[in-house]
Amino acid sequence: MLSLLKYFLIGIPLFILPIWLLAISFYQLFGGFFFNDNDIKVGAGLLIPLFLIPFEIIIIFWIYNKIKQNEISLPSLIRFNVSCSWYLIGFVFLIIYMPFHYGAFLVEKNVIPQLSFLGFSLNPNQLGSAISIVEQNWLLLAYSILFTIIIGPIFEEILWRGIIFHKYANRIGLKTTIIISSIISSVIHFQKYFFIHFFAFFVAISILYLITRSLLIPIFCHALLNAKAVFFKFFGIGIDDFKYFESLYDNYGNPYLLTLIFLF
Repeated sequence: MLSLLKYFLIGIPLFILPIWLLAISFYQLFGGFFFNDNDIKVGAGLLIPLFLIPFEIIIIFWIYNKIKQNEISLPSLIRFNVSCSWYLIGFVFLIIYMPFHYGAFLVEKNVIPQLSFLGFSLNPNQLGSAISIVEQNWLLLAYSILFTIIIGPIFEEILWRGIIFHKYANRIGLKTTIIISSIISSVIHFQKYFFIHFFAFFVAISILYLITRSLLIPIFCHALLNAKAVFFKFFGIGIDDFKYFESLYDNYGNPYLLTLIFLF
């Protein structure tokens, strides 16, 4: 992780900040030509990919360097000769997992009446309206498909289920590696009320990787989970559209407990 910090310390002044300044300058100079007052917020939303892509490019280069340093063979990690039945198993796993996944959303919805950051308050209704601004933004959809559904899952799984497993499993034990890597990868998603939900998911796909000996199945599950979030947001589908999960929360208790049951 220290090497990643070095990448960012070098990349922020040389790579990230120049792109950000160019994006902001372009928007301030020419935004009025492309957007009127009614959709100016949508225009500002187009800056989101330009703010995130430089970070993601640096992380991709760092992961590629780690692969070379550890002399890891990507074909041995991915192994394309996986039986099609495992994709079906991965799909069924996600179907079983969805009630627990939505439990995390219900926790956030019911436990956090209002968020506050640096004096700026935001309640869930305001957050929902902010999200709806970019629901039909095709550029953001294209960015999300490329980085959230395709590139993100590939490089995340290469890092957590590939590099980390091969580097530390023999040192600290396989079970410990699974637990620690799942904890870290859950924490870095920066969503407090989703920690157990992410932890359970990462442990489960780690087991799928160990059974299949291929990263294709974890990548497939990870991509499908991200795709669900991307397309539901794009088409304006929220937790309120799934009353079944509301009744699950009301009748069976805290989704944290449900997720722990799923993990067990």
